[in-house]
Amino acid sequence: MMVDDDEMPLGKNWTEYAIKLWRLYNSDRKYVMMVGRSALRAEDVTQHHERLKTSRIEVEEMPYWWGCPYMSYRGAVPYGEMKGRADQQDPVVEAWARENGKKQALCMNLYYNHFGLSFSQVQPALYGSF
Repeated sequence: MMVDDDEMPLGKNWTEYAIKLWRLYNSDRKYVMMVGRSALRAEDVTQHHERLKTSRIEVEEMPYWWGCPYMSYRGAVPYGEMKGRADQQDPVVEAWARENGKKQALCMNLYYNHFGLSFSQVQPALYGSF
């Protein structure tokens, strides 16, 4: 499980619920990653994909939307094979996933708030390469 320093999971049982969803929907590892859903409308992935706007399903397979709190498993994404700056990893990983037929899922009721890069402890000048 990974959550950036500028993201705040919402709900006192967020971690337990995330683990429950992971075990229930991804025991077969069909998803390379399962992500949380932003409580901020501008960042809510369901606003950008018609099929997700009216979904009542707890976990939805979806187009890639990286940079959210997510769950994955060791070795799911071969970061050592990728080239690029660490602050641009989202589009690099997304492109790799599409090229390799990997799937991602959105946890429809696993909300978080994103405060944005200006509130992050990691400043762009400090980013390295991955």
